[in-house]
Amino acid sequence: MTSDDNLSYLLPQISETDYCDDSEFAGIFRYLLTGELTNDDKVDRKTLILADQFFIQDGKLFRLELPRAKRVARVQTLNQRLCIPMKYRELLLKAFHDYLGHAA
Repeated sequence: MTSDDNLSYLLPQISETDYCDDSEFAGIFRYLLTGELTNDDKVDRKTLILADQFFIQDGKLFRLELPRAKRVARVQTLNQRLCIPMKYRELLLKAFHDYLGHAA
């Protein structure tokens, strides 16, 4: 793999604070980190239902992607997806578009 093949330098430096401040991931991140819920029934219900699909590794939040079909589950491995806080999504999409989007 050449240095051009490794696109990790395009990823923003996501911190635990970014997840705690993010409207989409704050509840699940805090729950996994501390075991505390928000006391908002709607948010907490969703958090508890989805908690087993997320994990934290090196301060980053990941979601496990489970194959839905039984046939696919036999041949496809479990995928881990990095959760990107809202404030970085546009920047990340632009960076990948600019780097990969216009192949000549």
